[in-house]
Amino acid sequence: MEMTNFKETLQTVGAALVALVLAPVVALFGLTMLGLAIGAASLVVGGTAAMVWKKSREEAETASAE
Repeated sequence: MEMTNFKETLQTVGAALVALVLAPVVALFGLTMLGLAIGAASLVVGGTAAMVWKKSREEAETASAE
């Protein structure tokens, strides 16, 4: 009876240690994915804004040249 209780205790402690190790790893992975998504969205928005600005600038130069 006592040996079974000891094994259960070891399993519980082992599971707790695994959870303590995996929780930050999973959290960091999630934050990394979130950061990459935000970075990709920023690049898309910035690229689009740059193209719109360039086009409006070219149109303004063309209009002022005429």
